[in-house]
Amino acid sequence: MNPHNYGMPLLLCLILCSLGHALEIQSGDVILERVRTSFGAGVEGATGTEWAHVGFVEKDQNGEIRFLEATIPRAQKIPLQKLVKRSKGRLALVRIPSLTKKEIQSVLQYANQQMGKPYDRLFRLHEQESLYCSELIWAGLEAGTDTERMPATPMDFSGAWDYWTKWFGNEPIPQGEPGVAPSDILNVPGAVMLHHYRENPTSDLLIPEASGLFEELYQ
Repeated sequence: MNPHNYGMPLLLCLILCSLGHALEIQSGDVILERVRTSFGAGVEGATGTEWAHVGFVEKDQNGEIRFLEATIPRAQKIPLQKLVKRSKGRLALVRIPSLTKKEIQSVLQYANQQMGKPYDRLFRLHEQESLYCSELIWAGLEAGTDTERMPATPMDFSGAWDYWTKWFGNEPIPQGEPGVAPSDILNVPGAVMLHHYRENPTSDLLIPEASGLFEELYQ
């Protein structure tokens, strides 16, 4: 059975449901992604969390949902189903309820202006000619709310030092320099995780015909 033949509405209902109730994804929501690559393992080792990537959600008037991300080789906006497919649904949905509609519009306006910028392989937080994933979230929230909602902390690469030594090559590892990690979105005051792929993978009440589909998505 191919889960991608079910179309976008079913995939969204399958992937993003919690406590037996379908979630309505909103503009300004943030999605965390677990990345099963050597890079993902490096981020997990450095941060002590399972999340290696993060981006904003944007929902247009037609209900189309896009994922805005700073990634390699450059920042881009992709359909949500593309994110679901590449991640095999290993995602979490986070919302900051205190953000006003005007603030969300400002956050997403900033994020859209960054699309096309190259990826910042050196994780330089205050150099925004290039961006890394959590820097887009950090800067977007600051631009949209005029406050540092996601405070920077000293970066620590010691948990995966060998990997990061290879990653930075001839460049110095920015150990102790200010930075932000994908999981730092969870430290924003009032942030709520509405969905975690391991805790709420599906709802049989909503989609009884989906039995067996998650065995393929979460293999």
